[in-house]
Amino acid sequence: MTSASAVQPLSTHTTSNLSILYLGCNAGTSRHRALSLSRLGHKVQIVDPYSFLPSGRLTDYWIFHAGAYGLGKCIRDRVLAKIGSAQFDLVWVDAGSLVGAELVRDLKRQATFVLNYNVDDPFGTRDGLKWRLYLRSVPSYDLVAVVRDCNVAEAYMRGATDVLRVHRSSDEVAHAPRRLSPVPKSPSSRVRSSLSTPLRQQTRRRRPLPHRRPPPRRPRRCRRRRAAPPARSLHRTPPQRISSPGIPEPVLPAPHRRHPRQTRPEGPQTMEETVCAPVGSTDRRAAPESRC
Repeated sequence: MTSASAVQPLSTHTTSNLSILYLGCNAGTSRHRALSLSRLGHKVQIVDPYSFLPSGRLTDYWIFHAGAYGLGKCIRDRVLAKIGSAQFDLVWVDAGSLVGAELVRDLKRQATFVLNYNVDDPFGTRDGLKWRLYLRSVPSYDLVAVVRDCNVAEAYMRGATDVLRVHRSSDEVAHAPRRLSPVPKSPSSRVRSSLSTPLRQQTRRRRPLPHRRPPPRRPRRCRRRRAAPPARSLHRTPPQRISSPGIPEPVLPAPHRRHPRQTRPEGPQTMEETVCAPVGSTDRRAAPESRC
């Protein structure tokens, strides 16, 4: 596959070439837009704000969750030191998640027109606090370009001076159609064909190598089926007492019975009879002698 290098760039819409400061990421589709401006005949200087920060997960985490808190002044000082006292016809800020309002006002002193182009949805809640600096700098831009209809009203609510809704674009070189070139047959084509065949067909074609013997098959061991547990009856039966030889049965205490009402025994009824009755006699009334 070869790229179409003969693709002609679009014709320029301006009579004179512009001096453009492109403030955006120098990779991906952001770089495609900067290169397309160069193919139009303009003089483009790319300044990547992310190049001034250490790359890594910690930086991305801080931008997403803290909104690049504390990084705005650092980016501002380094961008102004990078461009010096140069004057530009246009400043193109791509995305602008690291560009604060103070930097936009400083760029207006060195440029005739400052615009922002954002293909994301900075007014939504998907990206956390990533667009905190962008939302604060929206009123400072001369033009804000968005790709969604809903973002037009949201940008005006944020104080934008002018808003332009555009469609998403593709690069005429990076996204150009490819021309297929004939590929000569080679031993590697067999590997490609084997990768394209289904897995079932590959397993059927495989045969054991001559220097290797297939492993012997192990006989299957018969497994005994477990006996089914006895069916449980639905009616509950009282528990039966099972007596084992040599162990006496426990003696259970007799149930408590109330004693019958006892009658008063015959004996002395007065104090004198009780005192004068002989010791050891059962019938104190029949005592022959009296102590009194």
